[in-house]
Amino acid sequence: MLRSHSTPLTTTNSSSVLLSPRYDCKSPRSLYHSKHVQKKKKSPLSTTCFILCVFVFCLMVVLHRMEVIFVHRVGGTFSLLGSNRRGEEEKDINDASISSFPSVSSEYFYWALVTADDIRVAFFNPVLKIFVGFTAFLSALVAADRVFHLYVAFYWKYLSRKGYLDKFKRPNGKRVPSYSMEEIQQSSQGSSSSSYLPPGAEYYSTIPNVVVQLPMFNETACCEDIINAACRMKWPREHFMVQVLDDSTELEAREIAQSAVHRWMSRGINIQYVCRENRKGYKAGSMVEAMDSIENYEYVAVFDADFDPDSDFLFNTVPWLMENEDVGFVQTRWTFTNAKETVLTRVQEISLSYHMLCEQYARCAAGLFFNFNGTAGVWRRKCIVDSGGWNFRTTVEDMDLSLRAYLKGWKFIFLNDITCDNEIPAEYDAYRKQQHRWSCGPMQLWRKVTKTILESNGVSMAKKLYLIVFFFRCENVCRAYRQFFPLLSPRAFVCDKSRDTDPVLGVGVCAGTRHHVHCGIHQRRLENIRRFCFV
Repeated sequence: MLRSHSTPLTTTNSSSVLLSPRYDCKSPRSLYHSKHVQKKKKSPLSTTCFILCVFVFCLMVVLHRMEVIFVHRVGGTFSLLGSNRRGEEEKDINDASISSFPSVSSEYFYWALVTADDIRVAFFNPVLKIFVGFTAFLSALVAADRVFHLYVAFYWKYLSRKGYLDKFKRPNGKRVPSYSMEEIQQSSQGSSSSSYLPPGAEYYSTIPNVVVQLPMFNETACCEDIINAACRMKWPREHFMVQVLDDSTELEAREIAQSAVHRWMSRGINIQYVCRENRKGYKAGSMVEAMDSIENYEYVAVFDADFDPDSDFLFNTVPWLMENEDVGFVQTRWTFTNAKETVLTRVQEISLSYHMLCEQYARCAAGLFFNFNGTAGVWRRKCIVDSGGWNFRTTVEDMDLSLRAYLKGWKFIFLNDITCDNEIPAEYDAYRKQQHRWSCGPMQLWRKVTKTILESNGVSMAKKLYLIVFFFRCENVCRAYRQFFPLLSPRAFVCDKSRDTDPVLGVGVCAGTRHHVHCGIHQRRLENIRRFCFV
């Protein structure tokens, strides 16, 4: 059941929380959580001590096996001796140098080492060899994939005389007239439309209908921002609609979203607020149920709540779809507003920038498959319908739809020069959930579509192998790496919002603007990593 209305439940005077200036202050979501959500204080001391004890025990076993140290019984005690002292010990057991090593007065330590060593040889060694071999093979695939991306990106950026988008038909300066409602009224009274169109420009004779969909769930801190940004987009108003797909369960989030919708509707914007009674299918489910209400719209722009598109976004993207009938969607490049908030956001910026600037760019230039990133892009509605529509069988509905469209013969465009600001998860819990979804979703999709890929007739065998081996397998390995490494020290990546000090860098933060005073050494390391990653 869909519930569409424009009257807010209650009147709220919620102030607009603007997106933070780029790279300067904390994101709206972080500021909201710091004010309204009290974090549970966790004491990692016991966990740290346990991990430290296990690490020391394993280190002793490994060193003993490698004969860096060895255990020798002297009377009723056991001594740990360096390997370079072993010969001297055998010559003279009472040598004075023995006293310089720690001794264990019990035999439990010795038998623990022996038992652990036997278990390692009998059980862990075979499994470890297979695991190391398998990971080495996957690492070789990832390395080959990365080298290919770097070569293609470098060639098209610096060596090729042609642009990577020359295989598509460019808009060539054609524009869509962005006249206002007052000018439309003047035109209806008999004045010529050419009186308010700039001279010397070429315009499209037909203007397509465009809908901007904003799926959201409990985005209390950001929902008003994205609604404002979507309604400020430049497009002829009689061919434009904003659709807020709100699955929020929090009353405050719904009230803020409905208040923003009501305000823009009073200004003459064609905007709908759609609220479902259930959350079946989550984001994909809400977009499936909204497809019937946008049958008269040729193009669908999708934005998540933490994005901030420019007002000219549709002018820069939709003409590419209008000129190329075989193109299914246009994807733009992400940029990040809170990249320097914490160490966690910095690591994400490097990873996501590489994905955008190198992976997506190289795959588009090489004519290979690349997926829609779920937001900051425009779909052709005909492509969505022809590919079977949105499907919530996996947690990566954007990749699923992109793959089905690719197998149907549709082409995609990645616009590297058109950017869209967004907010990276600064909280570890949000990051963990996002990475879990991005890691499990491709694996689910890979199991479901492998047979479909092999049986497809619209794709060559080489591209099928690239999809199965390199795209899915390498992507899954890289996502697993990105998800695993921050787990080594999760508490170190999260700033304590209750204090005006950055616990990661150990430097002060201004209480008024909360601008971080970043350490110079961290800045230099980050720049070096960016250069190394070709970002």
